[in-house]
Amino acid sequence: MKIDLYPNFDKVFTDEILKGIFYPLCSLTLDNYPHKVFHFISSNGLWIDENYETKFNTFDYTLFDIVENKYKFKGDIKLYKGSEKAKNIFDKLQKDFEIN
Repeated sequence: MKIDLYPNFDKVFTDEILKGIFYPLCSLTLDNYPHKVFHFISSNGLWIDENYETKFNTFDYTLFDIVENKYKFKGDIKLYKGSEKAKNIFDKLQKDFEIN
C-alpha cells in the first residue's frame, strides 16, 4: 500500500472548480489494485448555501465522477457561495502550509 499525504489539488481533481472548497488529505494505492487511486478529501462546509441543492450535491453530500483516477465535480457550483473567493483563500493557505 502506498499513501501520498496532502497531494496537489491537480492530482486529485480534474479541474479547479472546487479549489478552496475541498482539500485533498491523502491518496491511497493498494497493492492489489495498482492502477486505481483512492482519494480522501475534506471540506470545511463554510461555503455551502443551505437553501440550494441538486440531485448531485446538497448540504449533506457531493457526488463526483471518476475520470482517470481523479474526481470530476458532478454538481452545480451554485451550491457554494463565494466559490471564487475560496480559490484565493486556498492559494494563501497552501503557501502558509508549505512554509510551516
